[in-house]
Amino acid sequence: MTSNENIIPGFDDSYDKNLSVTLSTVDAVDHCISVHIKGSLDNYNSVFFQEKLEKIVAAGYLKVIFRCSALDYVSSTGIGVFATFFSKLKDIGGNIVFTDLQPKVEELFQLLGFSHFFHIVANYDDGVKSLGDKTTLIESVFPKSITCPICNVHLKAKYAGKFRCPSCKAIISVDGNGTVSL
Repeated sequence: MTSNENIIPGFDDSYDKNLSVTLSTVDAVDHCISVHIKGSLDNYNSVFFQEKLEKIVAAGYLKVIFRCSALDYVSSTGIGVFATFFSKLKDIGGNIVFTDLQPKVEELFQLLGFSHFFHIVANYDDGVKSLGDKTTLIESVFPKSITCPICNVHLKAKYAGKFRCPSCKAIISVDGNGTVSL
């Protein structure tokens, strides 16, 4: 495995005992990096994490896949760091995607409405596909009209991910092909 320092020199200059960030390049997509996050992202280490994200942009990476299978907790401040980073990347033509969110973290994103703001996919391969250089899966399928499988309310999905039905509150999953499931 390649160390963070081989990918971005100086990346590991600072350390936080409650949050680790591991990088890997994504060869299938230009200017793309995978960021594996482990631990808790909270008020105490949000500045540390923000500094890591700034190093990623400074190194020329415009597309970021956040791999969150080991992200145990995110505070509202942590979500704010993601939102600021997303906005910064969008301004320079970049994008982010979240993969492998733990249920409690994903539920927080949904409850705060960020599941509509952030692109969330089930796994790493879907993340790579969604950030691809050419016509992406998202552009070819979305926006898509969907129907809630529980209450038959008609909804519009702008991208793949998980959504809460405003009528019955069921969590609906829409994959990259536009297929709806619970």
